[in-house]
Parts: sequence; structure tokens; C-alpha cells
Amino acid sequence: RKRHTITNRTSHQILVHRVPVSFPVAGNLMESDEALRYIRDALEAVSEVNELPGDIIVNATYLKRMENKQPYRATVVVELDSEERCDETIKKAKRKFPILTGKHQNT
Repeated sequence: RKRHTITNRTSHQILVHRVPVSFPVAGNLMESDEALRYIRDALEAVSEVNELPGDIIVNATYLKRMENKQPYRATVVVELDSEERCDETIKKAKRKFPILTGKHQNT
């Protein structure tokens, strides 16, 4: 886990891939209902039913600069409300989707 260069605190960020982007691109992804719904659905896919609080997502920004083109899917940096919840989400995702870690077995 990376640490913030100024505060030296552990990051609360995860990457969510293939988030739908509508153009023109909103400057603040927290204002995009479609993007937030997709991110929330991704988090819920690795969590228990009704486990996540409503305010788990603190911030969401594009990993790379976006150009105004056709509807697109982007990788988004999502900041969660705590380091502990971030760690738990990552652990659950790795258990539920082992292919993400490269530790899956072909059957």
C-alpha cells in the first residue's frame, strides 16, 4: 500500500476499472450518478449484503486525463472512508476474484 508523500499516512484508495463516462466529462465524478452507481455496485459485488455504509465513497477521480469523445469507460481512483475499509475491500476482492491476483488455478 502506498503512503501519502506529505502526511506519510497509508492511502485509502482503490482502482475501479471500466467506469462509464458520459461526455462532456464531469469535472467532479462525485456529481455523476451513473459513475457513482457503477462504483457502488463494484464495491457491493465483493461485500456482504447491506455491509457498506452510504458514505463509503469519499472521492472519485479519473486515473488519466479524459478527452471529450464518444461514451467511454475509464479507470477511476476511488478514495474510501477509512484505511481499514479499504484493506477489507481489497482482501474480499482478492478472495472473490482470485484471477485478479494471478493466484487462480485452471480447472
